[in-house]
Amino acid sequence: MVEDSFISPGIAVVGSSGTTTEVVTEVVHDLVDDLIEPVILPGGQIALVLDGDLESHVRAALISRVRRP
Repeated sequence: MVEDSFISPGIAVVGSSGTTTEVVTEVVHDLVDDLIEPVILPGGQIALVLDGDLESHVRAALISRVRRP
């Protein structure tokens, strides 16, 4: 579940070692979309909910279940 207008643009971090962090200069279009795609591709479902409904869950929540063969 994710709130309808929730987007989270960000910068992809390639890696870090010690005190140095290498950061890709390209901004990721929307981290929420990047998290939704792996759910949808194998047949999962996404529920868009009203803004504010998931406030206590930082605007996104996961419900998972094991599929029985």
